Amino acid sequence: MYSVFLRDWLQVFPMKQFLILRTEEYATSRIDHLHTVFNFLELGPLTAQQVARIEKAPAANHRRARARSVGAMLPETRRLLTDFYRPYNEDLAALLNDDAFTWQ
Repeated sequence: MYSVFLRDWLQVFPMKQFLILRTEEYATSRIDHLHTVFNFLELGPLTAQQVARIEKAPAANHRRARARSVGAMLPETRRLLTDFYRPYNEDLAALLNDDAFTWQ
């Protein structure tokens, strides 16, 4: 439902003040995305030392090894969630002009 909240923010701030990233893409290309974020925030480039420290750091939101496995999602649950979120995802994709946000 990101589009609902983003539309509220866009009533106050222009789109150029937002940097919207997909977690899936960040997870596969963390350093590239951090360069993008630093550039967007005009913080200057990351140093080689900062990059090395980031690369060594574990993901903060990664499931713990001792966490109980919950198993696969039921097909009915996936269908219900997909149907519920589809209009919001399509709205977000249209708002951002990027079909990647439909999460097909």
